[in-house]
Amino acid sequence: MKYFSHCKSLDEVKSEYKKLTQQWLPTETNPGNKTEMALLDDEYFEISQRPKFKQQSHEVQEEFISFPKIVKELVRLGLNLEVCGSWLWCGGDTIKHKEVLKELGLRYSPGKQLWYYRPKWHRSTNSTPVDMDFIRKKWGTDKQEQDSLFDQPVEANGQGRIKV
Repeated sequence: MKYFSHCKSLDEVKSEYKKLTQQWLPTETNPGNKTEMALLDDEYFEISQRPKFKQQSHEVQEEFISFPKIVKELVRLGLNLEVCGSWLWCGGDTIKHKEVLKELGLRYSPGKQLWYYRPKWHRSTNSTPVDMDFIRKKWGTDKQEQDSLFDQPVEANGQGRIKV
């Protein structure tokens, strides 16, 4: 195992797969790395052939095997992806891809203004809407936080200019 040796669960494998697919899948704006992508796909498939994987329920196996197709299509569309637990959240310029997202089995969350993909067997038990920060804290996230100049506090320096 080259790519998933540090993963302890199927959710961690899916999160790592998403991250590496974003890095290596050839798209219009990214030449990618076809060789690494092929090796990644082979290793992901190899996990589904292991005896321990075969002990999982049919629904878990089916969702795990279909995950790469969904991730690849979303990466090709140039959308922002985040894995929180078993759920895949999708943001960015999604309006023009609405029909494709529906075909892939994603649903829209108006409160979060994000699309999500969840395994059929994993429904939310919470009847009260929660924000993404709560979900990230409860289930973890693979989102890479990037420090931005615009995330810094801003204060006036007394000369009519903004000091960062």
